[in-house]
Amino acid sequence: MPIDFPNCALWLRAKQLTLADAAAVSNWNDLSGNGFDMVQATGANQPVFRINQTPSGHPAVDFDRDSFDYLRYAGQMTTALAGDLFVVVRMADAGQDIEHIFLSSSDEASNDFNMIRFRNRATPANNMAISTIDATTATTITATTTDMAAATWYIVNYRSDGTQYFMRCNNVAQAFTVGQGDNDGDWFGDRAGRDNVVIAARQDVTGLQEYGNGQIAEIILYDRFLSDDENRRIQYYLASEHGLTI
Repeated sequence: MPIDFPNCALWLRAKQLTLADAAAVSNWNDLSGNGFDMVQATGANQPVFRINQTPSGHPAVDFDRDSFDYLRYAGQMTTALAGDLFVVVRMADAGQDIEHIFLSSSDEASNDFNMIRFRNRATPANNMAISTIDATTATTITATTTDMAAATWYIVNYRSDGTQYFMRCNNVAQAFTVGQGDNDGDWFGDRAGRDNVVIAARQDVTGLQEYGNGQIAEIILYDRFLSDDENRRIQYYLASEHGLTI
């Protein structure tokens, strides 16, 4: 289980939600023991719970871009300078130019840290990217070169050892292209004022934008860089849990 490894900062598992099909999700409770529940008090912006979504038949939380669905933890989740993030996700369609999946940010200043975002591009057609932005530092975009098919489940793993990013998709290492800046591995603790963590939207000084459109079955965040063996064991746990091939 994810909490068997030290420094599990966040664990969200749709399977643990006790909701009826199509029920609104106002609180996605954190199973790590840290109390980082992701919440949404506004009914119109609450994602919904869907049963029988992953290949193994597990449920997922469904975010609708057109309804401006998102969940947020309004606080500092971790100050780690390195870590591992796993998301079991299925994007609904090619969608907009950019759709955020998981983001830590400051809403008092222009800086934000976009952990995962789904991008609609010509080559490849759809991919995942990391972006780090603040008021004084140039934007860094580090994107995979793999076409991430819409309406398909993936285990996406972003990693930083504190000096550079790595990415695995269904446990396959991904090649990166750097659009701007450097692959510098900036993590939560590398930027000041990260007092918001948002699922399925970008939040900064301008407000909310670039909403995600798709389903998430599980999220696991560690505030340290896992060993190769630990990373592999989490990958296989998620694949077994959700019926995915890696």
